[in-house]
Amino acid sequence: MSDKQTAVQMDDSWKAALADEFSKPYFADIKQSILNEKAKGKSVYPPRAVNF
Repeated sequence: MSDKQTAVQMDDSWKAALADEFSKPYFADIKQSILNEKAKGKSVYPPRAVNF
């Protein structure tokens, strides 16, 4: 999956404010867990369309 497909979708001002958090190991772990669940065909809430 490309970075664009897995990138957090939010306003640039939020991305700047949270940039340090995005680079921390816990955030990568959360992101990978979500991707793993989606790959298993499970639903992840809230749907991507309504995140942020």
